[in-house]
Amino acid sequence: MAEQRRRDRLAQEIGEEIERSSVLSDILSNKDVAPFALYLRPFALEEHTLADLLVVREISNFDYILQYHYESQGKTLIKIGTPNHKEGAGHLVTTEDSWRERFRQLAERATTIVVVPGMQPGIMSEIRWLRVSGLLVNSVFFKPVGYPKAEWVKMQELYEQEEDIELPDYSRKRLSFRMYSSGRCYDVTPWRTVYLPHQKRRGRDQMRRILSNKPPDDHSGD
Repeated sequence: MAEQRRRDRLAQEIGEEIERSSVLSDILSNKDVAPFALYLRPFALEEHTLADLLVVREISNFDYILQYHYESQGKTLIKIGTPNHKEGAGHLVTTEDSWRERFRQLAERATTIVVVPGMQPGIMSEIRWLRVSGLLVNSVFFKPVGYPKAEWVKMQELYEQEEDIELPDYSRKRLSFRMYSSGRCYDVTPWRTVYLPHQKRRGRDQMRRILSNKPPDDHSGD
């Protein structure tokens, strides 16, 4: 867990540096803050309950996959939350009163924003802010394996009705997708489960391509 403590410490340092620059109204270039990606996810999928055990395991694995990709490129993956025993993104600890502002500061500076959508008010408000701020097109969305089908279908309807945001139809496979500024989804990619070494390499290459490529020009989904 020494490596995880290092990631947590680095995430905290990056967050504090960004907060100081915001308080002082400094305009920093990307060179002034270590490059990082921001990981947004519903906290409910990380709770340790028997009903969600499979989901907890997958989210933890997915967290680690993301972290592995970004560390291989010399970047830090940051998520807001309290440190735990899992290996993955570095944790940035905030208070109930400050997390929204810290999220916005991080989102504005992140090289990439990775999002696992959810129905909880916190993650919905984050996605709503990304859209209003024009950062939706800089984000990559994922549906991890093990995401409960009933919850995904209910969430799909909720986002369509309340946010005018389109989510792809449910699949048992992991899905990645992007969004136009209009809230329409595109570039929906199902992922195969990989076991053999050459398949794992192919899966890592796919992850690298999705997370590294500059998104296509935004035509607002028209």
